[in-house]
Amino acid sequence: MNKLVSIVVPVYNESEFLDSFFSMIDLQTYTNVELVMVDDGSTDDSWNRLKNQSKLQSNLQIIHQDNNGVSVARNKGLEAANGQFIVFADADDSFKPEYIAELVRALVVYQTELVVCGYTEFNTTVGETFRHSDTINPQCDLNEAVLRIMKHHCMCSALWNKIFIANVIRDHGLKFDPQIAVGEDLLFIIEYISHIKSWCEISDVLYHYRISDGGTMQNYKSVNQFSPSWLSEWTALEKANLTLMHPTNDYQFDLKVLRDKRLRVAIKLLGRIRKFRFQTAYASVMRGYIRSQWMHIVVTKGLSFKQKIKAIVVIL
Repeated sequence: MNKLVSIVVPVYNESEFLDSFFSMIDLQTYTNVELVMVDDGSTDDSWNRLKNQSKLQSNLQIIHQDNNGVSVARNKGLEAANGQFIVFADADDSFKPEYIAELVRALVVYQTELVVCGYTEFNTTVGETFRHSDTINPQCDLNEAVLRIMKHHCMCSALWNKIFIANVIRDHGLKFDPQIAVGEDLLFIIEYISHIKSWCEISDVLYHYRISDGGTMQNYKSVNQFSPSWLSEWTALEKANLTLMHPTNDYQFDLKVLRDKRLRVAIKLLGRIRKFRFQTAYASVMRGYIRSQWMHIVVTKGLSFKQKIKAIVVIL
């Protein structure tokens, strides 16, 4: 198979990583790729570097936008993509030469609509690398896919260790929600899963994710005020729950797989709301959800003892 793969890459102030990124693209053993890179209003030299590279690389599309965020950038990339398959990557990460080839091979061999590969995380602050990989699962249950996302198994809620069928995205008008700053990837993947029949997981560790300081997911302990963007993680889970209640693939999803994740997020956010004395209508909604699940909280192994104690504290 030699179908075109579109690699969609948002770029924001990543000039220092672009040379390395283009080198890794050149080393890919699967060569029928299209690179769609969207500059999200960078203030460094990223856009100039992209323009220069586009003169040298015929398979590179570049798009410039004002700083509207990663979701808008990815949506523009999807609109411009011409490939039959879609892969998402980040410009500051790295991946093996067989990254695209192995993802495509698994799609063909297992006749599936979503493939997930293993990955490593490198924390630039502490200098540690963590490996995430499961055994080969050629045909996995869709409930298992959702469960693995919620429990941060190799499946995880990130985009970059997966390959998607472009027509599934196009036919169902799937897009990233610009209003969700935390959990937009998770919601997109859940929406995609609600339209497919099968997925599979391969054990190959093909992607290397770089964790750095800053960004939306920064450690809240280091800031001195509540960020309203944190609440979008709850919104993402609520939308994911509604999506799984009304899938188009006639699959009966077990909504219980979302329950512990929703509880963990509600407990976490209510703790932050309490810490920073932030006023929001979300607080009563999340407290109500925790109270409605109290019997489950008592018996579940999906919450630690510490989280269960926090659940008591935040609803008082």
